[in-house]
Amino acid sequence: AMIALAPVFGVVLPSLDALTVNAAAERGLSAASVSAAAALVEQHGVALIRGAAEPALVEECRAVVERNFAACRDALDRKGVTMDDGFAHAEIVHRAKRRYDMQLGEAAQEPLPPSVLDGAPWVPVMRKLMGDDAINLFTGAVVAEPGAADQPLHMDGGHLWQGTHGFEQPQCPPHCCNVFLPLVDVTAENGPTEFWPGSHVIGKARDAYDGGEPGVALAGAVGDIIVFDYRVVHRGMANAATAARPVLYSTFSRPWFRDALNFPDDALFGAKGGGGSGGFGGGGGKAKKKPAKKKR
Repeated sequence: AMIALAPVFGVVLPSLDALTVNAAAERGLSAASVSAAAALVEQHGVALIRGAAEPALVEECRAVVERNFAACRDALDRKGVTMDDGFAHAEIVHRAKRRYDMQLGEAAQEPLPPSVLDGAPWVPVMRKLMGDDAINLFTGAVVAEPGAADQPLHMDGGHLWQGTHGFEQPQCPPHCCNVFLPLVDVTAENGPTEFWPGSHVIGKARDAYDGGEPGVALAGAVGDIIVFDYRVVHRGMANAATAARPVLYSTFSRPWFRDALNFPDDALFGAKGGGGSGGFGGGGGKAKKKPAKKKR
């Protein structure tokens, strides 16, 4: 199921159990599990929820991701672009070596139907964290192919008002959160995601970047989900296996927030309603202006 990798920087890792909610025996998430997961995200910046997703949901998402990735690969090949080249399109961006970020919203060749995710188990957690009016910004998939290397440490987004107030401000509640849904069993070999618990707290990210805090590598089985604060420090780890490691992600926020850096406008398949945020079965949003610096 879940694996904690070796300690980082020679420091004993935080207990994996401290980050985990076990929902394997539930049909959907109970109110208690929703509250427990939200509390973990608020305290540690990340929560692992075991057995939260039904096999049928995972299988349908995996099939759509595989078809879209194959279509993107074929379209790039027709343009004379290899998967090792640097490229950035409205549908797919090469974020780092052998690591690809692909939209599943309206910019996708085959958008993920809204019905697939309307009852997704993470939606109540997002609403618990950010209110009943939380919105889905976009949904996509990260595909790490064999040979993908460890990513640099990063946050998907910074603290609000950091440009003007720096670290001299109180800790704000979550304004944007992600969920990961592994589409295959993730192992130590094919590339888990390493998180630095507590690094979402203002000023604490510096400890992670400086090597002063340990990380915890989470490797999820099919059916597990990981919910995390946009501000928590994390990185995707290397895929040393022989098969790709696809993970679906869905990004939620408070209704007034937008992620302005994600995908460019340039369409791989030609005009299709813009290269916007997509997500949650093809929801809209303004087109992004340039690729994000963040890498999942």
